[in-house]
Amino acid sequence: MSSRFILSVSMLTLCACSNPADKPADVVAELPSVVDVSEPADVPIADVPADPGQTEPADVPPADVPDVFKTGISAKGYGEYCTQQADCAEYMLGCFNNGPEDVKPICSKTCKSNLECPEYFVCKHKAGMAADMNICMEAVFCSECQADVQCELPGMSCVDAAEEGAGKFCSYKCIPGSLTCPAGAKCVFSEERQDWFCQPKYGACKGDGKQCSPCELQQDCADGYHCFDTFYSDEVFCTLKCGEHAKCDAGWGCFQLEQGSTDGICLRVDKSGYAALTCFAGTQDVCWECKRDLDCKEGLSCYVGPDGIGFYCTPDCKSDEECPQGMKCTSSWDWGTGQIKGYNCAIKSGATCADWLESQNQE
Repeated sequence: MSSRFILSVSMLTLCACSNPADKPADVVAELPSVVDVSEPADVPIADVPADPGQTEPADVPPADVPDVFKTGISAKGYGEYCTQQADCAEYMLGCFNNGPEDVKPICSKTCKSNLECPEYFVCKHKAGMAADMNICMEAVFCSECQADVQCELPGMSCVDAAEEGAGKFCSYKCIPGSLTCPAGAKCVFSEERQDWFCQPKYGACKGDGKQCSPCELQQDCADGYHCFDTFYSDEVFCTLKCGEHAKCDAGWGCFQLEQGSTDGICLRVDKSGYAALTCFAGTQDVCWECKRDLDCKEGLSCYVGPDGIGFYCTPDCKSDEECPQGMKCTSSWDWGTGQIKGYNCAIKSGATCADWLESQNQE
C-alpha cells in the first residue's frame, strides 16, 4: 500500500462544516487500495546490455551543457506498453502496472538515480507505485533538464522555473485562459522564450516539503506532513497532518480519511464547507485558467463560453460598461450541467487571453 493518501472523485462531498443539520462535520471514508507492483520474481530486472548496433543520437545537447542523462544505456523496451511481465521479458525489464486504473502500464526497471536510466529517461515515481519505488520513465512535465533535447515528448522545452534558483524543467507550450496545462500548473509568459509555457503554481517542481509543496513520494514531505494525491484534480502535494480543525490554517479543514482513525489531513474548504480538493483554490487572476469558481480570486468567477471555449477567471457583470477594456458582458455556462449559470466579462471576438494579458502589461 502506498503511504500517500489517494482520494477518489466520490470524496467530493467531504465537509468540514460545524455540524449543520444536512451535513456531517467529518465524513469518514476508507481509501481505495492501491496495487503495489514490485520487481517480478521470474524476470531479472537489470541494465539492458549495450546494443552493438546503437548509434549516438544526432540531437545531443551542446558540449557546454552538462548532460547527466547521457548514460550509454540502451532505451530499447523502456516505456513500451505492457499488460503482463512476459511482455517485457525480451528486454530484461519488468511490467509496472498499478491495476485497472493505470492507463499506461509500461516496461521499465527500478532505479535510484537518472544515471541508471537510458538517455531521455528519468528516475521518478510512477503514480500508484509503492512509496519507496522509482522507475525509469520518460522525461515528462517537471522533469529536471539542462537542454530541450532532454525533454523527450514532442513540443516540450527545457525552461527556467518561476522561482529563482529552482533550476530548469521540462514544460509544454500553453494557451492562456484554456485548460492546456497539467494539474497544479498555470500558463505563464516566459521572457526567456518569448512564449507561453506551463509553470507549477507553487513556483517550482520541488518545494520545502510543507503545505502545498509538490511531492511524488512521502519522503518529499517534511515531518508532520503527508503526500496527498487526489484523482479529482490530479494535484499531488504535501499537506499538514491534523487531529482537529483548530490545527489547520484559516480556510482549511481537517478531514479524516480512514475509518476509525483520529488522524486526518488539512484540505482547503469551499464556501459550502466541503473539501476543495485543490491546493490552489482562490489563486487564479483574470484570464488565468480555471475549472470552477473556487479556483478564482475573490470577486471573480470561472467563465466558460457556450461553445466550450474559455476556461478562465473573470469578473461577473450585468453590462459591457462593468467589464475591463477589451472585454464584453456575455452569458457563462456551467461546464458540468451545460446550463447558463450567469454573466461574465469575456474576451471580445477575435482576441485571446494572451492578447488581453499583453495589453495589460503595456499599460
